[in-house]
Amino acid sequence: MADTNLTTILVIAASTFVLAYAFTWTARSIAPRLGLVDTPDGNRKTHAKAVPVLGGVAVFLAFAFGVLTIFLGTNLWMRGPANFAFGLALLASGSLYCGLGLWDDWSPLRARYKFLLQIVATIPFVALGPSIESLQCLGIRLDLGPMAIPFTILWIVSCANILNLIDGMDGLASSVGLIAVATLATLALSHNHLGLAAIGFVFVACLSGFLLHNWPPAKIFLGDSGSLTIGFVVGALSTGGVLKTATGFVLIFPMVLLGIPILDTVLAILRRKLTGQSIGDADYGHIHHRLQQRGLSKLQALLVIIGFCITMAVGVIVAGKLGSEWLALTFGGVVLIAMIVGRVFGLYELNLIIRSLRIVHQVSQIAVEGLRARMSFLRFEASNPSDSQADSQALWSLVESCAEAVGGTRIELTMEDENGQGATTLAQWKKQIANSSHETNWDIRFSVPREDGMRVTFFATGSCPEGERTQQLENLVPLSAQICQIWPVEQPSVLSMEKHFLAADGSQPDVEREWVTEQRAA
Repeated sequence: MADTNLTTILVIAASTFVLAYAFTWTARSIAPRLGLVDTPDGNRKTHAKAVPVLGGVAVFLAFAFGVLTIFLGTNLWMRGPANFAFGLALLASGSLYCGLGLWDDWSPLRARYKFLLQIVATIPFVALGPSIESLQCLGIRLDLGPMAIPFTILWIVSCANILNLIDGMDGLASSVGLIAVATLATLALSHNHLGLAAIGFVFVACLSGFLLHNWPPAKIFLGDSGSLTIGFVVGALSTGGVLKTATGFVLIFPMVLLGIPILDTVLAILRRKLTGQSIGDADYGHIHHRLQQRGLSKLQALLVIIGFCITMAVGVIVAGKLGSEWLALTFGGVVLIAMIVGRVFGLYELNLIIRSLRIVHQVSQIAVEGLRARMSFLRFEASNPSDSQADSQALWSLVESCAEAVGGTRIELTMEDENGQGATTLAQWKKQIANSSHETNWDIRFSVPREDGMRVTFFATGSCPEGERTQQLENLVPLSAQICQIWPVEQPSVLSMEKHFLAADGSQPDVEREWVTEQRAA
């Protein structure tokens, strides 16, 4: 009996393979007459001539024939969760996804409208077919309750967009989709879900027939009608029972299975956000672009990606047979890390993330130092006159630390009358540093008029490496204004000098400090 069922599946799959090949051949002739062609623009579209984009319709028509044959001509659907309603739901939503993609191929839709229409296209499937009622992830079970249908819609729409976004090179989306569906069909067959296995192998046969026309150099493209349909079928089959256990939908397995396109999508979103682009903007940072930038041809890049996807699929099949989520997660993580460490893909985005985190850290430090400076001035203004000398030294130490953080070499606070006569140094700090040709020199001078015709002037100078720590000047600049405004200049003569302290190793230091406060003549 098992041999008979397997033979039936193979016969139907072979028939749909022939149909898909024939339908694709026909679509190559019809598409140019309908204006459904992808014309090269000399920029992102680098193919030599206009290529038809009606391949997705050919794939779906052959797939529809195969599904109807399974449900109307066999009893395979009675073996497992793939009942007649499931097949009807699959064809209903599949036709809507194909039609939506065809519309987008004919007249491109805005991203938000396209996303909303994908939700609408998924509704027939969740209304007639299964939904994800609970999740299982590494031994943790989560009942979704009323969120079951929204989560199922989100999952299927996400799968559709992941496959749609990776469709940027000859044979790529069809190959990735073929491997993913073949894996799901193999898992279904191992669990004796013959209906789901038959549907999966029929879709694999359809993609194989199309891929003969789509293999580099492609003679026809999937178009959005094809990439969206492939993503929908992957998401729908995964909810049909292949990845479900008694404790819920095993989320790790499909995440690892689609690890390459998921990584490509996530990194594309991060890359565009961190570089100030819109998420919907196209760029040359996808995995197939990176591989070609390293000197690989389209065919070589495609084979490398196929190799990684097959590796992930084998890991999922083995982990699925053993029922080990940790094995699947570990296997997928090792593959993805190896890709990044091996500079295959993801290193540029990793460096972007690290630089962004450094900027966040620097900005946080600046904010903390700025808050510290403001609090110090508040305490200084609220202090008793008898404590003004101690507070002055604490305030000056704050100025020193801010100046040193940006490579300061000298700061000085002076007092003189409005005519520039009788200049008196109130406080001074110097530090010797080695000069470098790659440093940026800076200086700050701020002068504030005080009572009785006197003026207090703050001067600072220094240098810092180009592109580093310059933001911290934002703290030193307001300090220069505030210290000129509130520094006490009318107090008894006090002289405190600290010079030439020995360093920890006994060597001559490179810092000089001098405090001078004098009673201004009456």
